[in-house]
Amino acid sequence: MTKKVLPEELQEMQKQGMQMFARYLELNKTKGLESWDVKFSMNDYSMKSILNATSNKTFAINSWLEDNQENTSSQKYWVLCGVSGIVDPFNMSPSSRDQRLKTLKFRKVNEDTYKNFQKYLSTKNTLYFTKARRSSMESL
Repeated sequence: MTKKVLPEELQEMQKQGMQMFARYLELNKTKGLESWDVKFSMNDYSMKSILNATSNKTFAINSWLEDNQENTSSQKYWVLCGVSGIVDPFNMSPSSRDQRLKTLKFRKVNEDTYKNFQKYLSTKNTLYFTKARRSSMESL
């Protein structure tokens, strides 16, 4: 569920110089794990544009607010999930990659799940994938 921000709160955040950022974790066949940051407008605090800016290589997203002194707050994490839980990008069938946008959705997760999944994407060590799956089940 997305928190609605009142116009007064949005104006106060803008006065404080708050900016919204998102980091996308993507898998590239040749380079492996890649991440890139995007700066978003404070007018879209609902996070719709963050989730809509993904590609078929995106498997995790982290978003946060940052002020003028580069202090961060409101960290949020999403991981690509299917019916049975977190998607394992290294063991996806070719047909599920093609149908990905229709059947898979980004689900909000806790920081532990995100960090373990990020470690799995960079190392391919299945221990981290197992930890990510377990912590996502515990947070439900």
